[in-house]
Amino acid sequence: VGVLCFQAISFGNTFIFRDNRPRTYEVTSIEALKHMKTNEANAEQLEELGTYVEEHNLSGRSVLLYGDVPALSAYLRMPFVMSPWPELPSYSMETFEAELNAVADGLEENRPVIILSQKFYNFLTSLEENVRDTDYFKTNDGFKLTLLREMIQENNYKVTFENEGYVIFE
Repeated sequence: VGVLCFQAISFGNTFIFRDNRPRTYEVTSIEALKHMKTNEANAEQLEELGTYVEEHNLSGRSVLLYGDVPALSAYLRMPFVMSPWPELPSYSMETFEAELNAVADGLEENRPVIILSQKFYNFLTSLEENVRDTDYFKTNDGFKLTLLREMIQENNYKVTFENEGYVIFE
């Protein structure tokens, strides 16, 4: 029983919260996260993101999320326009492509803000077209990110916010 409890707690800290460092900092700029304890770097990144969203009146606007950040939609009060977790392997490339095309087709009525985690933004900006069709590239989000990058470029999205954790395109 003791081993099971230890394993459950370790799993929760490491894989669910992905924050097994001391949680001594609070987030105050995002109402849904007030009084949440996290590590210093995560708190700082969320504070900056929350402040930017509030100062630029983005709450209430629709959002397209990518990069293991599905809860940002709820935290920032921004409804998602397609799956809030499109990088999951269970969210097929075909479904991603169809939903992204629907978003692109409806941009005149609803131009969503795009928020990516910094990790995926770095990958997005270093994509090379000549490796688009390799299995390795596809399994590392290359196909989905190539489509997302094309949508961003074709519709003149620009980076309006960037910190160590997140990037916003508008």
